[in-house]
Amino acid sequence: MKSIKIAFSALLAVLSLILSAQPADRRFLDVPLFFKDALGTPVKKTLDYDEIQGSPYLDSTFTDGVLYFKDTTAMKLLLRYNIFTDRIECRLNGVIYEIGNMQSLNKISIGKALFVYLPFVDGGGYFELLEGGKCFLFQQRIVQFKPEEGPKPIEGTVKPARFVAEPDLFFIAVENSQPVQITGMKSVISALTDQKAKIESYMKAEGLKTTKKENLIKVAKYYNSL
Repeated sequence: MKSIKIAFSALLAVLSLILSAQPADRRFLDVPLFFKDALGTPVKKTLDYDEIQGSPYLDSTFTDGVLYFKDTTAMKLLLRYNIFTDRIECRLNGVIYEIGNMQSLNKISIGKALFVYLPFVDGGGYFELLEGGKCFLFQQRIVQFKPEEGPKPIEGTVKPARFVAEPDLFFIAVENSQPVQITGMKSVISALTDQKAKIESYMKAEGLKTTKKENLIKVAKYYNSL
């Protein structure tokens, strides 16, 4: 447990650095190097979702994105996030691939969203970074696959196979602390205990009573401004 805490503290320190880094700090790689020098040969996507209702994607459209590597290089690609497989996918020359080596990346931007891979949180996976600084706020999305269900006596219809989005999860971490899953505003206050009085006053003044995404971002931003 201690080693995990130390590792996560180091990860937060790295996140602080990469968030403050300027675009000039990055050298963009040529796309052909993606296969040989950057990630090795990525895994070609073979799953086909055409016969399944719903979507496993945050956005099924490929969007301009950037892979930021730990060696300070970066690469511009068309990207999308597959929530169900918890993989970032790219499209090259009409072929869809999954990014296989997550540990080589510092962060991934897809459109306006910024993702980081956290191996120590909830079994490891991609989390969207909503706010960074002294306080880090992460969002985890979950999509479940529901197989086809046969006809029931009353309904008499078949439910096709489908993807179902589950409620998003949010995690908060302060500097050297391990991330805590947010279960209510009390858990937020507990995580930000060094500024408890100010946070409680701010929540009351702003009427922030629920763990809606926008409320959590406001609290995290306020904490980082103190």
